[in-house]
Amino acid sequence: MGLERLSLLRPHEEALPYHVKEVMESISKSKVVMKPLLVEAKTNIILDGMHRYEALRLIGAELAPVVKVDYSKVELVGWARVYEYREDMLSVLLQLSKSYRVKGRSAVVFLADESSYYDIKKLEEEGLRLIKVVTRPAMIDGSIVVVPPLPTKDLVKSAAETGNLLPARSTRHITIAKRIYLPTPLKELL
Repeated sequence: MGLERLSLLRPHEEALPYHVKEVMESISKSKVVMKPLLVEAKTNIILDGMHRYEALRLIGAELAPVVKVDYSKVELVGWARVYEYREDMLSVLLQLSKSYRVKGRSAVVFLADESSYYDIKKLEEEGLRLIKVVTRPAMIDGSIVVVPPLPTKDLVKSAAETGNLLPARSTRHITIAKRIYLPTPLKELL
């Protein structure tokens, strides 16, 4: 645990602008960062805390509180992504899918390979609106639930190394280290 220069940290996925704004407001109001970023010890890849990282960067911080972990001891899983229903986007997603279920204005689409994360990113840039992420996919009326393949640690490392970031909330890293609270005054990070 300690402080690390923001410039040395390497994100692997994007942040949601509305959530970055919420985090910035919280940090600015409380003048404290409550949780450290979870960072891979050897490479400084941010495993958890992308929104806190981006908020600190926009606030003008030079440092961030971090907990460094051995990536081999961290479990990696993904999220199912829930989007508002759009017929035009559904037809594109079905072309990318390995299987799917459609019922009325609801669909669950299972995508085939890791490159589909970048297909999702492109569709989001074209207007496919993410509503939320969930751990278990199920039909939700008026929504398209997209289930990408499980992300791999190699995918995370590649995204961080190349700067070709995954869409926000593509990965979920599971480790006991995420339970650590390390309230850090903002003034120590500027």
